[in-house]
Amino acid sequence: MKLFSIINYFINLNKTSNFLILFLKFLFYSFLNLHLFTYSYLIKFIKNKVEIQNPEFITWICMPVVSFVLFFFIELILIFKTNNVLYNTKRKNINFLTNKIAKQSYDYILENKTSYISKYNVNLSIVFSMNELIYSFLFSSFFNIPLTILFLFLTEIKIWIIILHCFIALIISIIILVKFSPVLNKLQEKLEEILSLNAKKQIKLLAYSSYFTFSIKERFLNPF
Repeated sequence: MKLFSIINYFINLNKTSNFLILFLKFLFYSFLNLHLFTYSYLIKFIKNKVEIQNPEFITWICMPVVSFVLFFFIELILIFKTNNVLYNTKRKNINFLTNKIAKQSYDYILENKTSYISKYNVNLSIVFSMNELIYSFLFSSFFNIPLTILFLFLTEIKIWIIILHCFIALIISIIILVKFSPVLNKLQEKLEEILSLNAKKQIKLLAYSSYFTFSIKERFLNPF
């Protein structure tokens, strides 16, 4: 039950954006499955040796192209929106933790600064993990599995064509991943470095702020 409450908390942090992402996931998997679904009709036309000029054949040729373009652009929007939500979630959690630390005394912050930096890092790790769980698994599975099953029942396409299509997509994904993984690793390292420096700066700023407040109080209480 605790896991569900945590997921609910993270979803409610950016409720509108999360519902938009959920809707985009639905569109993405709908167009992706439509793309696969159209192959069954294309194969029928080819087997029956239908003329290329046939309007119906042209329509079914255009559908996989259009559906591919649509689910490709929807995926790009999803990446942008997901990263935006991830940033907002991270910022809200850091602000919550910062406000909590700000209530502590200067001496307490100075004594536990290592602990607070660790809390920042753990907090960021939890945010990234929960967003990965929500967007890559929960939202995707919610639409991917039922829509895929539905289109498989509707289509008369041979299963080996779907397997071949998925296998080709997997090979392309692996090639892209291998080619760009060094760049992605560098970006991830840079992001972690920036976040770590930001956490240290915020801790230092809080310490100075608390010290300044403490000094003002001392001056008012002991004017001489």
